[in-house]
Amino acid sequence: MIFVLTLILSYLFVIYSNQISKFANIFDYPDKKRKLHKVISSPIGGILIFLIFILFILFIIVDLFFSKDFSFSKNILLTGREFFVFTFGSFVIFFIGILDDKYNLEPNKKLFFLSLLFASFLLLDKNLIISEIFFKDFSKNIELKEFSIFFTIMCFLLFLNALNMFDGINYQVATYSIIVFSIFIFKGVFITLSLLVIIGLIFFLYLNYKKNIFLGNFGTFLLAFLISYIFIRTHNSTKNNLEVEEIFSIMFLPGAELIRLFFFRIIKGNNPFKPDRNHIHHLLLRCTNSFNAFLINIFFIILGIFFYYVFINKLLYFTILFLIYFFVIYYLFNKVKKVV
Repeated sequence: MIFVLTLILSYLFVIYSNQISKFANIFDYPDKKRKLHKVISSPIGGILIFLIFILFILFIIVDLFFSKDFSFSKNILLTGREFFVFTFGSFVIFFIGILDDKYNLEPNKKLFFLSLLFASFLLLDKNLIISEIFFKDFSKNIELKEFSIFFTIMCFLLFLNALNMFDGINYQVATYSIIVFSIFIFKGVFITLSLLVIIGLIFFLYLNYKKNIFLGNFGTFLLAFLISYIFIRTHNSTKNNLEVEEIFSIMFLPGAELIRLFFFRIIKGNNPFKPDRNHIHHLLLRCTNSFNAFLINIFFIILGIFFYYVFINKLLYFTILFLIYFFVIYYLFNKVKKVV
């Protein structure tokens, strides 16, 4: 039933996307600096993902109150507090993204507010706190102790910013998210939610291609929160379906980009949170078209994840991955200089 309703909802969203854009009244204007699209676009793609998330939550609530065997909600394995943080957190993050898209919130204030928000989540749901990191392949366990809450907040903030920064060209974040949620399904975590989000993202990709509709900050914020939440809960669970090294390999490209750009901007004397055009997709766009840039990034992500499962020596794997990444960045910077 929920999959049928998701398909219907997604189809109706595609049909009425123009009306939804006008009602939302949130538009993205090209500025020939960072925003290189040629026409005024509507960043409403995140609304579809949010509506699907609401549908998922409603099914859990209905199951809890009206089902005798809890056939739907029993696989979610969330306590009352965990369910509240998961639901309320997704709602708040989504609406912060809307405000950011509509009013372009100041980066430092946004970072401060998000930090307080994540801190409050951890006070409500202590099972979400990362207390230790176990590197299985290196047989190394790091106990975070008093740094646990700070580290967990940083994990949420870093991936939220990393995914938002990665959303610079068509199809990229949606396709990356489909890959991540597919891994969740393969690993047996949050299977229903992952399938529903994938359905929504496939319909969004059609809108992205046909009508130049973007996910928007509220779309990337929501996806980043859901992915981070699932990663952390999975890491903290007794089953531990996803190893730390495996999570690093999945998050590698957005994470490496975030770290590189953070230090690059500081070296240049700029605000590390102020957007620029030095992202890998921006460098690729100066050498090729948007679709090829998207294909190169996604190919690198898929290749990185694939070789994680192939390489027995994970230290060698990560060394090679970093070397390839920095070689590509070095090559692109040199090529861009020659073009200029």
